[in-house]
Amino acid sequence: MKTAADIIVSALKRGKTNAEALAAAKHAHPRTTLSLPSVNWYRNRLRAEGAKVPTEREARRHRTAQKPF
Repeated sequence: MKTAADIIVSALKRGKTNAEALAAAKHAHPRTTLSLPSVNWYRNRLRAEGAKVPTEREARRHRTAQKPF
């Protein structure tokens, strides 16, 4: 089974927002103590390592553009 951190990293690499990544981790691991600042730390670490991960703002903008009104 993947750890909560693995799930978050995977979700962020797929372009999910911080809230979506955290929800996925909490769904698999309901007792996790990770929070939105923790998810943001993973996003920043991935970006610092050179991964093609959108910023939170870019991820939210992309999600809003996909939703029909």
